[in-house]
Amino acid sequence: MLVALGVFQLWLWGTRIANLLGETGSFSAAFVAVHLALYGAAIGAGVLLVVLGGRHLAEVRSAASPADRARTDGTTPSDLDHADAAPQQAPGGRP
Repeated sequence: MLVALGVFQLWLWGTRIANLLGETGSFSAAFVAVHLALYGAAIGAGVLLVVLGGRHLAEVRSAASPADRARTDGTTPSDLDHADAAPQQAPGGRP
């Protein structure tokens, strides 16, 4: 959701900048400068949302359960159950 909101912010304020620059003749230079600064801050917030949302998605994907990861990488849950098992040691202490 954060990524989608961030992308929307980038689109929205990018469009507003394009519209403002297309009509600069009807506004004073101070008006344009102030609004460009405000739009720049809003775009910065959009970038921040995209970055935070992307990090959150990466964290959620890495913390997924083994069964969930198995659905995406082709392994079966039983393969994953045996992957963490310690190797059996033979009598005499040798693996």
